[in-house]
Amino acid sequence: MENDRGVLQKIREILAEKHSLWAGLEQSRQRLIKLYRDTPEVLIADRRYGFISGIGQEACKTGVEFRHDLSDHIDAVATHPILGIPIFLGLMYLTFYLTFTLANPLMRMIEYGLHH
Repeated sequence: MENDRGVLQKIREILAEKHSLWAGLEQSRQRLIKLYRDTPEVLIADRRYGFISGIGQEACKTGVEFRHDLSDHIDAVATHPILGIPIFLGLMYLTFYLTFTLANPLMRMIEYGLHH
């Protein structure tokens, strides 16, 4: 049905092209094209990817919606008209504090190396 050359070659080796199975295969292909207005290759691939997508959605506990919801909640708190500025100032203080606290031992080592 997918018009795979390798598979068709193996079928040709087993059956003659005039065999009724061969004719039925071509009739089925033409019927699918007429009904769905697309080739069987595309239809089968579409169903495969749909099946794979369904498995992925069932297997994953957190999806895109969860990540968007979490991001939306963080944005709502961080951009709050009253809480937004204190949160920003707190994060800036934390950034500078950690930068200088963590860099202090390294700065002492550099100073020690330059003076000795």
